Amino acid sequence: MDKLIQPIRRFCHIHGVDFSCFVDDSINISLTKLKALACLKFIKYVFNCAGWELCVQKTKGPATMILYLGFHINSIDMKIAVPQLKIIILVNDIVKLVDKFNVAGQVHSKELAHILGMACHFITSHGDIMRITTRSCQQRLGLTVQEHDWNSSLTLTDKMLWELSHLKDFVVR
Repeated sequence: MDKLIQPIRRFCHIHGVDFSCFVDDSINISLTKLKALACLKFIKYVFNCAGWELCVQKTKGPATMILYLGFHINSIDMKIAVPQLKIIILVNDIVKLVDKFNVAGQVHSKELAHILGMACHFITSHGDIMRITTRSCQQRLGLTVQEHDWNSSLTLTDKMLWELSHLKDFVVR
């Protein structure tokens, strides 16, 4: 879908319309309400000319706060935030993983990969610190999967436990 829309996005960008689209979610970014409405009209026109039919009922007018691709985007404060539910899920998953390790002495590779994937999703809102905070976990997981496969288990080192603890504390802030 993204490959099909890419020429339309490029055409819009060439004509000064800041337009982002991923699968069926899109966002039009403009400095003023009037320009946003004009750009929205232009985008609808371009899509119609390309043979696409947009669901006008789902189209919203200018907004200062929007949920886009799983993030709360606030154009007044110029901030991007992860919904609180995703933070709660990540923290609970970290606690479960550490508890499971304390009981069994090992964790499944896919469980650690799930947590690291969620942490990577948070990079947009929390910054590159999410990569730094999970560095040892990523390296150890990569080595384990490369040597064995995804259906393997691994032990968590003290450094990995420290990283998971700091990741949990940092995300909650």
